[in-house]
Amino acid sequence: MSGALDLLQTAIAAGAKFVVSGDRVRVTAPHPLPRDLVEELRREKLALIRLLSPNADHSNGAESTPASSWLELFLERCFRWELNGHRSPAEAASLAFGDCLWRWHRQHSQPRRVSGCAACGEPLTDTNAFDIDDGVQVHFNQGFSCIRRYGAAWRSKAVTGLRTVGLEPPPGWEM
Repeated sequence: MSGALDLLQTAIAAGAKFVVSGDRVRVTAPHPLPRDLVEELRREKLALIRLLSPNADHSNGAESTPASSWLELFLERCFRWELNGHRSPAEAASLAFGDCLWRWHRQHSQPRRVSGCAACGEPLTDTNAFDIDDGVQVHFNQGFSCIRRYGAAWRSKAVTGLRTVGLEPPPGWEM
């Protein structure tokens, strides 16, 4: 699946947007994509569909959300944060985008079952390991550097993934 995600990231960097409908993938871009990229996207079509379609088979068992539903989810979460959470529209948009990031992460992350820290790769002990989720462990140290590094890494991947389905971070949103 990472090959398909890498292709999506490359295409997005070129301005592409993706919409999946059944067994079809529609790609739009402000300028023609490079021919070799288009050919790779065609070869990876099934992986792209699995990545972006509902009920995709992800190793962590989470159900996928179709590309068209990400905007709906974002708008619904904005509405809830603004009305029920008594937030300004800007705050609601940032919180809603964070909700979408978490959902993307849960659907597309690969569970880790290794003995080292997910952020730095160094060995862990019983006294310095912090369990995050799905077998992920990081160092629990002063300054929380490994926790922060791991969080920044998955959020960055989730932002890229959400961009593949046309959902951009709201103005002023910071990782």
